[in-house]
Amino acid sequence: MNGRCCAPFSCSGNNGGTPMRAALLSVVAGLLLAAAAPAPQTAERFVRMLYANEANDQLTMSGWTWQRYLSSRTAALQRRYEAARSGDADRYLDYDWLCQCQDSGGFRIASIATAPGARGTTVATVRFGRNQGVRLILVNERGWKIDDIIDAHGMRYSAALQYNIRRAGR
Repeated sequence: MNGRCCAPFSCSGNNGGTPMRAALLSVVAGLLLAAAAPAPQTAERFVRMLYANEANDQLTMSGWTWQRYLSSRTAALQRRYEAARSGDADRYLDYDWLCQCQDSGGFRIASIATAPGARGTTVATVRFGRNQGVRLILVNERGWKIDDIIDAHGMRYSAALQYNIRRAGR
Protein backbone atom coordinates (compact mmCIF):
# COMPACT_ATOMS: atom_id res chain seq x y z
CA MET A 1 0.00 0.00 0.00
CA ASN A 2 1.08 3.57 -0.38
CA GLY A 3 0.95 4.45 3.33
CA ARG A 4 -2.54 5.88 3.11
CA CYS A 5 -5.54 4.28 4.71
CA CYS A 6 -8.18 3.30 2.21
CA ALA A 7 -10.82 2.11 4.68
CA PRO A 8 -12.67 5.19 6.03
CA PHE A 9 -13.52 3.60 9.40
CA SER A 10 -10.26 1.88 10.27
CA CYS A 11 -7.75 4.70 10.06
CA SER A 12 -6.29 5.82 13.33
CA GLY A 13 -3.86 8.52 12.38
CA ASN A 14 -4.34 12.22 11.59
CA ASN A 15 -8.10 12.40 11.84
CA GLY A 16 -8.42 9.56 9.35
CA GLY A 17 -12.06 8.66 8.84
CA THR A 18 -13.46 10.93 11.56
CA PRO A 19 -15.62 13.15 9.29
CA MET A 20 -17.00 10.10 7.52
CA ARG A 21 -17.62 8.31 10.81
CA ALA A 22 -19.41 11.36 12.26
CA ALA A 23 -21.59 11.64 9.14
CA LEU A 24 -22.49 7.96 9.21
CA LEU A 25 -23.30 8.06 12.93
CA SER A 26 -25.46 11.13 12.36
CA VAL A 27 -27.41 9.36 9.61
CA VAL A 28 -27.85 6.22 11.72
CA ALA A 29 -29.01 8.28 14.73
CA GLY A 30 -31.52 10.13 12.55
CA LEU A 31 -32.90 6.88 11.19
CA LEU A 32 -33.24 5.44 14.67
CA LEU A 33 -35.06 8.56 15.91
CA ALA A 34 -37.39 8.51 12.91
CA ALA A 35 -38.20 4.86 13.52
CA ALA A 36 -38.89 5.52 17.21
CA ALA A 37 -41.15 8.54 16.58
CA PRO A 38 -44.88 7.79 16.76
CA ALA A 39 -46.67 7.58 13.44
CA PRO A 40 -48.74 10.67 12.61
CA GLN A 41 -52.27 10.31 13.90
CA THR A 42 -54.84 9.74 11.19
CA ALA A 43 -57.91 11.93 11.02
CA GLU A 44 -60.10 8.95 11.95
CA ARG A 45 -57.99 8.14 15.02
CA PHE A 46 -58.23 11.77 16.08
CA VAL A 47 -62.03 11.68 15.79
CA ARG A 48 -62.20 8.40 17.73
CA MET A 49 -60.07 9.99 20.47
CA LEU A 50 -62.42 13.01 20.60
CA TYR A 51 -65.46 10.81 21.02
CA ALA A 52 -63.75 8.49 23.53
CA ASN A 53 -63.21 11.61 25.65
CA GLU A 54 -66.76 12.78 24.88
CA ALA A 55 -68.31 9.84 26.75
CA ASN A 56 -66.85 11.29 29.96
CA ASP A 57 -66.99 14.98 29.05
CA GLN A 58 -68.68 17.58 31.17
CA LEU A 59 -69.24 21.28 30.75
CA THR A 60 -66.87 23.26 32.93
CA MET A 61 -66.28 26.98 33.31
CA SER A 62 -63.65 26.67 30.56
CA GLY A 63 -66.05 24.97 28.14
CA TRP A 64 -66.28 21.47 26.76
CA THR A 65 -63.09 19.40 26.76
CA TRP A 66 -63.15 19.07 22.96
CA GLN A 67 -62.83 22.84 22.60
CA ARG A 68 -59.11 22.59 23.33
CA TYR A 69 -58.84 20.82 19.95
CA LEU A 70 -60.18 23.78 17.93
CA SER A 71 -58.13 25.11 15.03
CA SER A 72 -56.39 28.44 15.49
CA ARG A 73 -59.11 30.14 13.41
CA THR A 74 -62.01 28.66 15.35
CA ALA A 75 -60.26 29.04 18.72
CA ALA A 76 -59.90 32.78 17.99
CA LEU A 77 -63.61 32.94 17.17
CA GLN A 78 -64.38 31.02 20.38
CA ARG A 79 -62.34 33.55 22.40
CA ARG A 80 -64.22 36.46 20.75
CA TYR A 81 -67.51 34.77 21.60
CA GLU A 82 -66.47 34.21 25.23
CA ALA A 83 -65.43 37.86 25.57
CA ALA A 84 -68.72 39.06 24.07
CA ARG A 85 -71.14 36.66 25.72
CA SER A 86 -73.61 37.72 28.33
CA GLY A 87 -74.82 35.64 31.25
CA ASP A 88 -77.86 34.50 29.29
CA ALA A 89 -77.96 31.25 27.37
CA ASP A 90 -76.91 31.90 23.82
CA ARG A 91 -78.85 30.82 20.80
CA TYR A 92 -77.47 27.70 19.07
CA LEU A 93 -74.72 27.21 21.68
CA ASP A 94 -76.59 25.82 24.68
CA TYR A 95 -75.64 22.19 24.04
CA ASP A 96 -72.60 20.07 23.22
CA TRP A 97 -71.94 20.41 19.50
CA LEU A 98 -69.73 17.33 19.27
CA CYS A 99 -72.47 14.90 20.33
CA GLN A 100 -75.41 17.20 19.49
CA CYS A 101 -76.71 16.58 22.99
CA GLN A 102 -77.04 18.04 26.49
CA ASP A 103 -75.65 14.99 28.24
CA SER A 104 -73.23 12.58 26.58
CA GLY A 105 -73.88 9.74 29.04
CA GLY A 106 -74.35 6.47 27.13
CA PHE A 107 -73.28 8.18 23.91
CA ARG A 108 -72.05 5.88 21.11
CA ILE A 109 -70.90 6.47 17.57
CA ALA A 110 -72.28 4.22 14.84
CA SER A 111 -69.74 5.10 12.14
CA ILE A 112 -66.97 7.45 11.06
CA ALA A 113 -66.03 8.14 7.44
CA THR A 114 -63.29 10.55 6.36
CA ALA A 115 -62.74 12.19 2.98
CA PRO A 116 -60.62 15.03 1.59
CA GLY A 117 -62.34 18.39 1.85
CA ALA A 118 -61.81 21.85 0.36
CA ARG A 119 -58.55 23.78 0.81
CA GLY A 120 -56.57 20.95 2.39
CA THR A 121 -59.15 20.00 4.99
CA THR A 122 -60.46 16.57 5.88
CA VAL A 123 -64.17 16.01 6.44
CA ALA A 124 -65.10 13.40 9.04
CA THR A 125 -68.73 12.33 8.90
CA VAL A 126 -69.74 10.93 12.27
CA ARG A 127 -73.04 9.08 12.67
CA PHE A 128 -74.62 8.51 16.08
CA GLY A 129 -77.86 6.90 15.05
CA ARG A 130 -80.72 7.32 12.64
CA ASN A 131 -80.61 10.84 11.18
CA GLN A 132 -78.17 11.98 13.83
CA GLY A 133 -74.60 12.97 13.31
CA VAL A 134 -72.18 15.73 12.46
CA ARG A 135 -69.53 16.56 9.93
CA LEU A 136 -66.26 17.68 11.44
CA ILE A 137 -64.07 19.88 9.24
CA LEU A 138 -60.52 19.03 10.29
CA VAL A 139 -57.24 20.80 9.59
CA ASN A 140 -53.77 19.60 10.39
CA GLU A 141 -52.04 22.28 12.47
CA ARG A 142 -49.16 20.24 13.90
CA GLY A 143 -51.80 17.64 14.67
CA TRP A 144 -55.48 17.43 13.81
CA LYS A 145 -57.78 20.25 14.94
CA ILE A 146 -61.49 20.94 14.54
CA ASP A 147 -61.97 23.84 12.15
CA ASP A 148 -65.76 23.58 12.14
CA ILE A 149 -68.67 21.33 13.11
CA ILE A 150 -71.72 21.04 10.87
CA ASP A 151 -74.88 19.57 12.36
CA ALA A 152 -77.52 17.44 10.59
CA HIS A 153 -79.43 20.62 9.60
CA GLY A 154 -76.39 22.28 8.02
CA MET A 155 -75.77 24.72 10.89
CA ARG A 156 -72.08 25.47 11.42
CA TYR A 157 -70.49 25.91 14.83
CA SER A 158 -68.47 28.85 13.48
CA ALA A 159 -71.67 30.51 12.22
CA ALA A 160 -73.34 30.04 15.63
CA LEU A 161 -70.34 31.69 17.30
CA GLN A 162 -70.43 34.60 14.82
CA TYR A 163 -74.19 35.01 15.24
CA ASN A 164 -73.87 35.27 19.03
CA ILE A 165 -70.92 37.68 18.77
CA ARG A 166 -73.03 39.96 16.53
CA ARG A 167 -76.02 39.55 18.82
CA ALA A 168 -73.93 40.71 21.77
CA GLY A 169 -72.91 43.75 19.72
CA ARG A 170 -69.17 43.24 20.12
